[in-house]
Amino acid sequence: MNINEESQISIPLRNVFGIVSAILSAAWGYFELTEQVNSVEKDVAIVQDDIEENRRMLQEMRDLEKRLIVLETKQDG
Repeated sequence: MNINEESQISIPLRNVFGIVSAILSAAWGYFELTEQVNSVEKDVAIVQDDIEENRRMLQEMRDLEKRLIVLETKQDG
């Protein structure tokens, strides 16, 4: 068997359409999956920012609570 530039193959058109359809479906699926991953990563980043903001607010509330205790102690003392 000799394969070169002049070699020819014969494949039914139905099979070619099937192969092309499979490739297009796989490409579409890949891009959909990539988009979903990007969306989830964005949501995770937003949630992480919210968590950090909540930590800052909690620390601020604790600091204010400590100051209030000090002021109440001074007022009672």
